[in-house]
Amino acid sequence: MIQTINPTIKQASGLKYLNTSNCKCLQSLPELPCLPALVGNGCPSLKTVSYPMTAPTRDLNQRHSFCACINLDENTRSNMMDDAWAVWVRIVRMATVSLSLSQIHTERVSLILNRSRFLCFLMNEKP
Repeated sequence: MIQTINPTIKQASGLKYLNTSNCKCLQSLPELPCLPALVGNGCPSLKTVSYPMTAPTRDLNQRHSFCACINLDENTRSNMMDDAWAVWVRIVRMATVSLSLSQIHTERVSLILNRSRFLCFLMNEKP
């Protein structure tokens, strides 16, 4: 049973995707390289995620998901909410500045909907 991941994973520059879903004993995630996708759904023991999700230059196509991780500490939850909000604001600004509402492409609408669902999941997960 995995409880933690070796911190040297940060040096794995070729890592593109990490899925720790359903690792029931995983308690923390160390700082990781920048990943297009980080999934950790269903990790009830997970308390801390050191991934720097609040980077202002983060790619809007990056995906993070931690549904049903009910024991995340307050700092981790706060960082996730800040990140989701920052991404939401960037998307809205891009849509407002660059495009009229009728010109928004399907993929942008999908991204906005995915992010708003992410926010809802985080707000509803509080134990």
